[in-house]
Amino acid sequence: MIPQRTVSVGALGGTISMTTDSNGTGALPSQGAASQVGALNAQYGISVAATDIALIGSPSMTLTTLLRALAFARLEVDKGACGVVLTHGSDTLSEAAFFLSLLWDREEPLILTGAMRPADAPGADGPGNLAGAIRCAAEPSMRGMGVLVFFADFAHSAMLCEKTDSTWVNAFSSPGWGPLARIDAESITHVLTPAHRFKPLPEPNPDVVIDIPIVTAALDDDGAAITSLGRGSTGGHEAIVIAGAGAGRLSTRAAEEAKQLVRDGEIVVFVRKTSHGVTTTGSYAYPGSESDLIAGGLLPAGLLSPEKTRLLLHVLLQAGCRGKELARELRTRCLA
Repeated sequence: MIPQRTVSVGALGGTISMTTDSNGTGALPSQGAASQVGALNAQYGISVAATDIALIGSPSMTLTTLLRALAFARLEVDKGACGVVLTHGSDTLSEAAFFLSLLWDREEPLILTGAMRPADAPGADGPGNLAGAIRCAAEPSMRGMGVLVFFADFAHSAMLCEKTDSTWVNAFSSPGWGPLARIDAESITHVLTPAHRFKPLPEPNPDVVIDIPIVTAALDDDGAAITSLGRGSTGGHEAIVIAGAGAGRLSTRAAEEAKQLVRDGEIVVFVRKTSHGVTTTGSYAYPGSESDLIAGGLLPAGLLSPEKTRLLLHVLLQAGCRGKELARELRTRCLA
């Protein structure tokens, strides 16, 4: 059995694992879990067990690797760990956390963290982020919170958290909602608990290809990008996500093309293109508005980003959700 106050850390790569190469041309993944944990073991009365899972940049992250990380996290908890931390590259970290949140079926916290500066850079933020994530994973009040993102002293819900800055050390936030807890040198201040924690979905088979493209609408959009996704030109997709203006609205021409895809048998979901907010369902009634799109068979994605909507659809479709069941699950889990 793992000791009572043990947090298991699984390393997946990313900037937190990187050091500058010998030519000084850029940072590369080079440090595994043991190097990242370093002197953090046994601080704050927490024993840390370190394991390497992958050593890659996060744009190359796959669902297969994330499912390996999920299996690792479950095993560590079953062995007695009070929480699990996964170190991950920042570029796709919020997507990875959301995907894992759809499947995580333990009360113990599963925390994703990373860094914006390589390990050998001045003011490297990785050690501080990892230390805070470990403390968060060991905190009893964080049990039952599902999957969280910890960055720059704050813990965020995986459902709400987004990377909102490409280079700043405080790159993650929960736009419009705020974090759940703050961890500083002396204390953990847990101020909010998610109102919704949904039943875990069945684990998908990573070998099954689910083709779900994302298309973004724009000013003076003629709908050509949407048309190109039709069955006649590409052989069809399992679903299509359209990021529309404001709360998900489309131009008249783009809306007609999207509704034609639905008539052709495609599953089409519209989402907000803005950095945060929700898709409305009845604020407007003009052609291309949310009311018009819903009447045409498109499904709203609530508060989820286009990328998270794609992942949710992937898991729901593999679970066999179709028709009214898919629409119901999507509305429920997106809070649409």
